[in-house]
Amino acid sequence: MKILEFDRTRDQTRVLELLMGEAEVLKRFRDALESDQASIYIAEDAGTVIGTLFMQEFDSLSVTPTVFVAPASRRRGIGTELLRFLDHVLTSSPYERAERQIDADEGIAAFLEKNGYFRYFVELLMERDNTPINSIATTDAALAERGIVVRNYRDEDYWAYHNIVGVGFYLMRQKAGLMPWYSPPSAYERKDIAKGSKNRYVMLDRDEIVAVCKIHDNDIALLGVRPDKQSQGYGTLLLSYWINKIILERQADKVTIDTTQGNPAKTLYNRMGFRDVGYKYGYVKFNKPDSRPKAPRGYANEAEIMAAFRLRGSAVDEMGLSS
Repeated sequence: MKILEFDRTRDQTRVLELLMGEAEVLKRFRDALESDQASIYIAEDAGTVIGTLFMQEFDSLSVTPTVFVAPASRRRGIGTELLRFLDHVLTSSPYERAERQIDADEGIAAFLEKNGYFRYFVELLMERDNTPINSIATTDAALAERGIVVRNYRDEDYWAYHNIVGVGFYLMRQKAGLMPWYSPPSAYERKDIAKGSKNRYVMLDRDEIVAVCKIHDNDIALLGVRPDKQSQGYGTLLLSYWINKIILERQADKVTIDTTQGNPAKTLYNRMGFRDVGYKYGYVKFNKPDSRPKAPRGYANEAEIMAAFRLRGSAVDEMGLSS
């Protein structure tokens, strides 16, 4: 068996044939084909493609790998060889780790664990029916009467967005007892967020950003409230706003949301009618030492972070990107 770099002219048709009937893997392969931040390899035996590996950039320090082996060629260690090859590739790359989310019933958890990956979070998949929630009070006009506006993300929102997502989710991970890390603000993150700006939104109360969210079709992919503004009704209001918008304007038959196990926000989601429908597991393997800071610079604990938010609405701008 040989592992070769993918050649579009030589291999595209062969890989498509290999993945026939594998809708999710095929989608990832097509995404990799269209991405500038992806690498594809094939496993070939006697001139036949029997497996493939593709890795897509997740962020500036990590990739998401996908391994697929033809059913007739499984249990021969080919998947393990492909993951070992990935380890080799990563040692000479700027990436520190490989991360992969899998469905609870996907059946590859043991395979990942055997190859040095460990589970570092559990994602709860939740959904609710298409019953609106107090829809009159959450229209754009009704919110405007209260000085509240929900609009698309703009590049100048970056620092506020980072403080809500980066700092806020760091605090959430602490409360949930998850692996501690913090991604500081960066030009890379700013550019990455801007790429998906059409699906990102901010909530302003009298011109001050108090919450953010990301929406894909009928899925509320992210929802966060500024740490010092939590427990003041903003999360409930923004969640109700999007539940109603998805149901009434997009005519969805259900609304979905995911949350990390241990996230205190799950109480809100349950109260708003969401119920657990499944799980996903997050796995990671470090090929190099984790260089991410374990906390925002200059803040040793939650009390100091909250004091900074109450004082100026944010933590210190570490990269000079507040404007």
